[in-house]
Amino acid sequence: MKIKFQGELSMTQLSQAVYEQLHQIEDQYRVRHAKEITLYLTPTNGFNNEIYCRDVYGKEVKVVFCHGPYRSAAEDYEI
Repeated sequence: MKIKFQGELSMTQLSQAVYEQLHQIEDQYRVRHAKEITLYLTPTNGFNNEIYCRDVYGKEVKVVFCHGPYRSAAEDYEI
């Protein structure tokens, strides 16, 4: 399943739009789990011009890996 967002969005707007779409998919299509999710985005400067993300060494960052949400100590110890 693919979700496409059109136009330039602030990161706050994008976060909200993703949140809303995931909840809609969950409710409308009864999707309860997903795996191997890839989110592509083109960073811009707010004027629709593409920018490139760089690390502290000046190397371009093309991929950021995520291993799921933060797990609290309460989850680990089943508190």
